[in-house]
This record gives sequence, C-alpha cells and structure tokens, in this order.
Amino acid sequence: MIFDLFHTLIHGADDERNRVVAQMAVIVGVELAALVRPYHDTWRQRFIRWTAAQTVQILAERLGGFPSQAQVAQAAALRNALVRRLLS
Repeated sequence: MIFDLFHTLIHGADDERNRVVAQMAVIVGVELAALVRPYHDTWRQRFIRWTAAQTVQILAERLGGFPSQAQVAQAAALRNALVRRLLS
C-alpha cells in the first residue's frame, strides 16, 4: 500500500506554504503572485532533482530575477524551516 505523505498522512499546509513562497518571492525580488504557480507546477522537479536552493535560483531566474547567493540561501532556509515544521 502506498500513501501520499502530504494531504494523506500529514496536513499539507497549503496556506502556510503559499505564505512561505510569497516571502521567498520578496527575498529574491520577483513578483509575489508570479512565483506561486511555477512553484506548484514544478513539484516533481523539486521532489526528485532540485534542492531548496536550486528551486529558488531556477524559478527566480525563470521569472527574470537575479538573486544573490545570500538571497537564495535565505529563501531556501524559509522553505526548509517549513518542511521541518510540517514533519515534526
């Protein structure tokens, strides 16, 4: 038997995740609403290929942003903190 971790075994925290993605957008200097859709659309890449930092960097660049490594690290730390909260 296979279960989906988020939304099956634990609360998916969609609202909280969207708030974190919006904060990430502010940090890397891209439009808030513009980041949410690509973030959700790239779930497979985020789960199997990209680290949190790579996700931030790739999506920001796709949206015309040029974040510094410090901005990428700060935004990725927000995402990682959310995951830790959800899994603990």
